[in-house]
Amino acid sequence: MKILICYSSQTGNTRNVCEAVYKSLSEYAEKDDSVEISDIADNPSADYDAYIIGYWADKGKADSLADSYMERIKNKPVGIIATAGVYPDSDHARKVLDYGTEKLRSNGCTVLSEFICQGRICQRLKDKFKNLPEGHPHYMDEGRRKRHEDAESHPDENDREKASEIFRKFYRELKQTI
Repeated sequence: MKILICYSSQTGNTRNVCEAVYKSLSEYAEKDDSVEISDIADNPSADYDAYIIGYWADKGKADSLADSYMERIKNKPVGIIATAGVYPDSDHARKVLDYGTEKLRSNGCTVLSEFICQGRICQRLKDKFKNLPEGHPHYMDEGRRKRHEDAESHPDENDREKASEIFRKFYRELKQTI
């Protein structure tokens, strides 16, 4: 069985989590199985038995590079790793995961696992929020400021371990179906 972990990462958050999952699965997988990792920007082949696709949230969706890559994946078992500046238990985080899940399912894929964690927000976006007027839906109020501060320490070791655990289970489930 060949598994590809492919990711798009703007600030390094998604790459960080995907590399942890890659390391974990490489050690966990049976010797006849292959686990590979690639940046989506390198345009990896769509010729694997299963995929784990990592993306960063952009306006409640997958970033455009990952979004385009997901179009190429058809009728495969997949997992999703997402990073976002929001708390992972928020409605917005659920929306980010649902976007990827729905897109992949519309291509006949079976989504076996998903994971999202908070991640650092790019400085350009933080600066944009700071300059928005009060009353704007993305105005930098105390709640947003706190969330941005909290995001600075993520992904952390707990995030990486939780993702690794979820995708070891993904691997076990794949072994039963492929």
